[in-house]
Amino acid sequence: MRLEMYNAIQDLLLVNGYRQTSMRRFVRNGLEQGAICDFDNVLALGCGGRSYLGNLHFCESFAVNQQLCKRIVDRYNQQTDYYHVTHGYILNDNEQKRRYIIKKSAFLHRHR
Repeated sequence: MRLEMYNAIQDLLLVNGYRQTSMRRFVRNGLEQGAICDFDNVLALGCGGRSYLGNLHFCESFAVNQQLCKRIVDRYNQQTDYYHVTHGYILNDNEQKRRYIIKKSAFLHRHR
């Protein structure tokens, strides 16, 4: 089921002008040039997805324990409303600055 869902969203994005640059990243309008993943607006779909749109941060439930992950995936698959956000908050200016510094530091460290 997971592969079918991935293929469906992949087809939808490609048909609508997006270009796939990695397994989980689709871009449009040349945004891949110089863009750093997770710096720009990121809309994540599906179980465990974490999105950043402007100052809004929202996500689905996630866990690191295999048993808890299975419960989350099972609960997610039983949903009928995939448009309802269950976890989220608005990042204030200080939180946005901290997030930028952390992401920028991680990016610079990876590209030394």
